[in-house]
Parts: sequence; C-alpha cells; structure tokens
Amino acid sequence: MVEKVVLTAQRELFTLYEIHKSDVWFDFEVADRYGRGRNGSPKSLRFYIYSREHPKSKDTEMDRPWQEGDVPLWPYEDKPKKTVPTKRKVKQTDWLTFDTDYQRDLISQFLNAIFDTDEAAYYLQKIDDEQQRSVDTYSQVLQVLYEKQRQPKFSQGTKRYKQKSLREFVFATNLKNYGWSIEPYQP
Repeated sequence: MVEKVVLTAQRELFTLYEIHKSDVWFDFEVADRYGRGRNGSPKSLRFYIYSREHPKSKDTEMDRPWQEGDVPLWPYEDKPKKTVPTKRKVKQTDWLTFDTDYQRDLISQFLNAIFDTDEAAYYLQKIDDEQQRSVDTYSQVLQVLYEKQRQPKFSQGTKRYKQKSLREFVFATNLKNYGWSIEPYQP
C-alpha cells in the first residue's frame, strides 16, 4: 500500500506543487508497524500536509519529500495530547504482596484465556503442586508470565503462538531460573 498508493500519490502531488499547479502536498511516516516481514506491515500512517503558506521548510533544499538520512518529520502544529486514563499497572514486585488466593486467581485467569480447559487445569495443578513445596511459586509464575507478556512478539502473536511459547519456553525453560519447570502438556 505504501509503495503503490501513498508514494505514488505523494510524487504526483509534489510534482504538481513544484510546477505551481497545486498549493498543497504531503509527507508521511509509518507511525506503527505490526507483524513480521520487512519491518512489519504499516498499522498506521502519519501525514504532514504542507502548503505555500506553511511550507515544510524555509530552506528550499529541504522543502521536498522526506528521504533516508533526513531529520525526523515534525508536525506544523503541536497539539496537546489527550490524557488517556490508564489501567492500574501492577509493578513486578507487587505480586509478592498479594495473598496466595489472589495470585492463583490471576494465574488461572491467564491460563484459561490462552489454553483450553484441560490444558489450563494441567498447568494450574502442576503449579499448585509446586506451591506446596515453595511459598513463592505463584509469584515466580507471575514473574515469568509478566516478562513474556512484555515482549511485543508475544503480545501481537496469535493464540497458537502464545500457547506454544508458554509450553516450550515459559513453563519448560524460564521457570528453570527458579529451580523448577513444568513438562509440556500431553493430551
């Protein structure tokens, strides 16, 4: 889309601007990306509209579409950003202060959101068994889940990718940092 639609339109409009057949032209940048591939696909584009009254730069050399190596684009008008109320974020050390029932409920909700009922019950049972031997088990599981959720690839991944990641890495490998692990679920 960027190469065939946006860049084509930008070139045509800028050419018309240069020969004084248009009073406006635009520049753009890819604001967000998602997925894999060549740096991922554009999730959103940010457009900068320029006119003869408000050119990109007073320097005619810089009054052209953005090219690799140029300074980053800045909007003509800076509008204050709206403050979006955020959800209460739990600091990674906060779950040590939660009671064990609340910790177990958090883990259960997370597992049930990703796995089917039998597999979620399997992992929760294994975690409960380890909790009987070590008081900090729930907080250890919450820690590795928290670290995994912070990874962009995991948060943007499909449900199957998340399942595989939890089976093969979080429960089988990452928990070994705490001296224990869970074998992958076998139906």
